[in-house]
Amino acid sequence: MDNKWVDQLSAIKRLRKDAYRLDSKIIIMLAAGVVLSGISPGLAWIGGVPAFFLFYRKVVKSAHAPCPRCKEPFGVAQKWPLGVGGDECQNCGLELKLAESDSESDGGP
Repeated sequence: MDNKWVDQLSAIKRLRKDAYRLDSKIIIMLAAGVVLSGISPGLAWIGGVPAFFLFYRKVVKSAHAPCPRCKEPFGVAQKWPLGVGGDECQNCGLELKLAESDSESDGGP
């Protein structure tokens, strides 16, 4: 019944996993903050603040991913989310578990 949304739900799961991974831009900005704090403690924000915004942008993108069924934000509808949201759509109740159960039943290892 809900098999037509499995690919889109899997994409939402990937977005959520990637939201909490540090990519190269964030690591470079954090390293710049550490180096600059060694020069002068007041300069640490030059690397830290952009690193925070790059990280937070990834969290917001994954929290506002559209639900495949109702097209509303899947995780959180708040403008400034504190996390990626729950495991089911807050509007229509579509669950992320559907992506797991269908990928396991395909005969994969």
